Amino acid sequence: MNGQDADRIGREISLHFRRNNYEACRDLVNAAERRHNEGPGVPEYLTEIGLGLRTTSELEKGGYILITDLDGVDIDGLELPNIGPVTKQAIKVKLVRARRKIIEAQDKKDRMGLVK
Repeated sequence: MNGQDADRIGREISLHFRRNNYEACRDLVNAAERRHNEGPGVPEYLTEIGLGLRTTSELEKGGYILITDLDGVDIDGLELPNIGPVTKQAIKVKLVRARRKIIEAQDKKDRMGLVK
């Protein structure tokens, strides 16, 4: 994890802590520890895919924390405040990239025989 990632994660944890969202803080810390221990890895949480804090906060208010929480969800049909068409398009692009990383990591594990 480089310094920029650590700063970003620290800011996100601080934001959630000030909002008394301790579960999100714990999730971010756990994800950061996993990523640090495993090296560059696969994104699991929406906070890890490069969405803005406002967008991430709105998604969390709607109950979407993990990338998999948005599986099967029509992004264009999301009825969340402050999430307009431009933001919805950005969410789609970031999700496609994140899912591509997940698939590539899974394929790599399969080739290495790490999946049981």
